[in-house]
Amino acid sequence: MKESATEQSENEALDGGTLIPCSANLTCNAADPELRIRSFSERFLENLLYFQIIYLQDSYVLWAGDIPPKMESLYVALPLKFDAVPACSVLARPKDASASDNFAETLSTRLAKRLNRPVFVSVNLSSSTALQQAYVEKRIFQELLPTPTETTAVGVMRAQNVW
Repeated sequence: MKESATEQSENEALDGGTLIPCSANLTCNAADPELRIRSFSERFLENLLYFQIIYLQDSYVLWAGDIPPKMESLYVALPLKFDAVPACSVLARPKDASASDNFAETLSTRLAKRLNRPVFVSVNLSSSTALQQAYVEKRIFQELLPTPTETTAVGVMRAQNVW
């Protein structure tokens, strides 16, 4: 018995020969990736600080520095379900690691704890002072944490299915 072309293509699809096309019987949902990039710079004392925040669907990638973008070290901090302190690890580090690396590790841990999401952080400050680090941390928290009015607006928008 000969198969029709449609039956043959369906059998090939089930055997892994081709992809199964969307039809009336199948529901095919398009992916809704969330990716936003925010880059900005601000003057702090006599230095110009650069920031870049990449908002992913369930995590963040942050870079801050006083030189044009150059990612030297990269830390990741992951919130843990059964521990209050997020796990932090270095993914990339040059041989001549600077003092801003310790700050990047601390910042990634604080952000992951506060946001309850994985956070990737790279900080490249040529002359890292405690005051400069505090300003960088404050500015990043201002960008990432919603104000009370934004939180209320987001809750209302989600309740009304605006998103």
